[in-house]
Amino acid sequence: MKTYIKLFALSSLLVLGSCSEDFLENEPYTDKVTENFYKTPSDAFEGLVAVYDVLQREAYGTQLIVSEQASDNCFGGFGIADPTVDLQWDRFQYTTDKDMNALTWTNSYLGIYRANVLLENLDKVNWGSNTALKTRYEAEARFLRAHFHFQAAKMFGDIVPLDHTVTTSEFELPRQAPEVTYALIANDLKFAADNLLTRKLLTSRKCKLRTYYKMGSRSVFG
Repeated sequence: MKTYIKLFALSSLLVLGSCSEDFLENEPYTDKVTENFYKTPSDAFEGLVAVYDVLQREAYGTQLIVSEQASDNCFGGFGIADPTVDLQWDRFQYTTDKDMNALTWTNSYLGIYRANVLLENLDKVNWGSNTALKTRYEAEARFLRAHFHFQAAKMFGDIVPLDHTVTTSEFELPRQAPEVTYALIANDLKFAADNLLTRKLLTSRKCKLRTYYKMGSRSVFG
């Protein structure tokens, strides 16, 4: 029995002694993660598409329909069969669902996060001689980041403007005055306006005309 214990102890020492941080913290071989993903312009395009994907969430339950319900443009409900939140927005009530505006907050910051991830990894991509494509992707990502900040600020006023992905020490950042948020929005929109080609609205993702329209809206609401 003592022999088995000695052998087990010896083998444990050999196994533990052969371990290292490199062994314990290998990069994933089968999954795509931020650390090993951004290598080619195609990878950057996928990252950009991920930012655009958040726009699909700006439909029912978020600021697009809520702002209409709160205005005189439409009714938020017609009877007891309608969702309670729609009726409460129409009547400016805040009684049953205390998280009725959570989707706008979470969707906006999901878009901001994805935009920041892409922007922080553009330099890792091998662009070759096509540096203009890098600038275009950066301009589109910054336009979208401004858009998501604007959507959150319109509904919540003082928000947390983010021009980078947060670290664990930044999980409880304080809200900032509107001037700070709109300065970031204006800076992003200016970069987008200066670096996006003017193209037909029906065929472009984000063009100068849209950018200047957004800047005008920011000026009105800001």
